Amino acid sequence: MLYIKDDFYSNFTAIAKSNDTMAMRGVMVDQISSLIADRRGDVIDALNKANVKLSNNPSNQELVKAISDNIKTNKKMLIGLSYLVAKQNDILQAEMKKDRDEMSFEGEKGATNKTPPKKVDWTKFADTTKTIADSFTVTADALTGAKAGAFQDELLAKTNAKSPEQIQQEQTQQQQQQQTKSKRTRNILIVVGLLVVAGGVFWAYKKGYFGKKGGGSTGVTN
Repeated sequence: MLYIKDDFYSNFTAIAKSNDTMAMRGVMVDQISSLIADRRGDVIDALNKANVKLSNNPSNQELVKAISDNIKTNKKMLIGLSYLVAKQNDILQAEMKKDRDEMSFEGEKGATNKTPPKKVDWTKFADTTKTIADSFTVTADALTGAKAGAFQDELLAKTNAKSPEQIQQEQTQQQQQQQTKSKRTRNILIVVGLLVVAGGVFWAYKKGYFGKKGGGSTGVTN
């Protein structure tokens, strides 16, 4: 298959027309991983708008799992991600550029007549987004069983590779959480130990083991 350099949409439509699900799956992994790495806030916003539950500060793994778990059933999420893919690859800007007014030069030298500005045809953006979403849907529908697990693993690996700073941040947070957990556990053990000792002392006191003098012979000798 012939691919056009730096022309995502032409290559995408060529893959879609070829019905090559493996190639389209590769496109999905590449594009979605790039979105998570480069447009993290937009991805989180798209998932929130599609009613996908996330924590306040989702990790790469949480985002990938959320997308993988919902990619077959949540059409609103898929549309949102498809729109971001189009935006990421400057497809929407290209459509807008086509619709910009052009300058025409007529008459005497130096005279210019500007053509009336064209209205932006937003349906083109909707069509572009729908085209991407429809192709992604076909591929997503084929993700069952082992294929779904492989897709999630591949997406996470690709996302992590594209966002080393995020991984470093997540690892630092995990280390801090582990240190906090270890410190809390140690403090709990110390408190428990002190309570056990205090309880033992109190028990001994109640039994009268404290304050007793050693007994001896009380016989009287002449």
